[in-house]
Amino acid sequence: MKKTNNLLDYIEWRGDLSFDISPFNDIDSLLLSILSYIDYSEIIPNADECDSISDGAVKFSDVMERIEQFYPDRMYLGVIVTDEIVKAAILASQTIRYGEMYVNCYENIVDESTNIQFSATSFILPDKTAYISYRGTDDNLVGWKEDFYMTFETPVPSQIKALEYLDKIAGKTELSIRLGGHSKGGNLAVWSAVKSPAHLKGRIINAYNNDGPGFPHDFYESSECKSISDKLVKIIPDSSVVGLMLEEGDYYRVVKSTEKKFYQHNPFSWEIKGVGFVPADSISEFSKKSDLVLKQWLATLTKEERREFVDIVFDAIASSNAKTLTDINTSRMKSAASMAHSMKEMDKETRKKLIAVLRRLISFI
Repeated sequence: MKKTNNLLDYIEWRGDLSFDISPFNDIDSLLLSILSYIDYSEIIPNADECDSISDGAVKFSDVMERIEQFYPDRMYLGVIVTDEIVKAAILASQTIRYGEMYVNCYENIVDESTNIQFSATSFILPDKTAYISYRGTDDNLVGWKEDFYMTFETPVPSQIKALEYLDKIAGKTELSIRLGGHSKGGNLAVWSAVKSPAHLKGRIINAYNNDGPGFPHDFYESSECKSISDKLVKIIPDSSVVGLMLEEGDYYRVVKSTEKKFYQHNPFSWEIKGVGFVPADSISEFSKKSDLVLKQWLATLTKEERREFVDIVFDAIASSNAKTLTDINTSRMKSAASMAHSMKEMDKETRKKLIAVLRRLISFI
C-alpha cells in the first residue's frame, strides 16, 4: 500500500526550509492553527501585559523546551484533543522553519457563568507577518455547551472575544496578519475577520477555517463578508461532520483523509502531497447524510426549544460535578450515575420536552 503523508511528515520534510525559500501555505496554517491548543500560561505574556506584539515574545524553540522541562503535564490535552499536537509542536520547534518564530499574547478564558471557552495565541513569523491562532473546543465542558449555543445564538461569547482579540493584537503591531483555527477556532477566525473594521480588513492576508462550523447564508451575503470573501479559506475532510455544521456557504475545499467518518476531524489524518493537501472530488454520502439530518432536526426546533434542550442536557452533566471530558472519562460510573439520577429527578414537563426533541432527531436518522 502506498504511504500517505500527513502533517508530521510535512514538518520533517519542509522543516529545514525557511519561509524565504518555501513561502507560507495552507499546511503551515493548519500547524499554527492547532498550536493554540497548548497551554502557554506562565511562559509567554498575556495579551494585556505587552505594549507591542514583540514585547516579551519568546522564541518557539524556547517555549517548547520550557514546557517539556517544567510543565510535562501540559503534554496531555484532554480526551478528544489528539496528543499528536504536542508531538508536532516539539518536532516543529526543532526546525529552521518554525523554531525561529516568536510566540506572544496568550489569552485563555473559561467561565461557566457566561458560557465561554476562548483561547488565542499570536505567532510572529520569520516572514515578518503575524498569525493569530484561535483554539478550538477543548476538554472543558463549557466549551461544548457554547458550541451548541451557536445553533440559536449569534454572536456567542467566544466570537465576541475573538474580534476583541484581533483588534487588540492589530493595535500592537503594524505587521500583516493571518488568522486561523481548527474546529471552533476556525469559526472564530472567519467571524473576527468578517466583523473587523474596513481599515483592519486591509491588513488581513487570509482567515483559515480548518473543519470548523460555518455560518448561515445571510452571513455570507452580507456586505462585510463580501468585502473580504476572497481572503477566506475553509478546508474540510471528505467525511466532515463538524465542518458542515451550520454551514450554508460553499466556499470550502474538500481534502482526502486516512480516517473514516467522525475521526476525520483529526487534522493529522488529512493527506498531504508536496506543499498542499490531496484534494477529494466531493464530500462523502456519510457527510451529506449527517449534514441533512442535523439541518432537518434543527429546522423543527425554535430557538427557545434549542436553548432548553442544551440547558437540560448540560444541567444533567453538571450534576456529576464534572468540569471537563477528562473528569467524566476518569469517573465514568460515578458520572453516569449522577446524570441518571438527575434525569430521574427531572420534573415531568422538562422530561417531556427532552423526549420530544430527541424523538424528532431520531425520526430523521
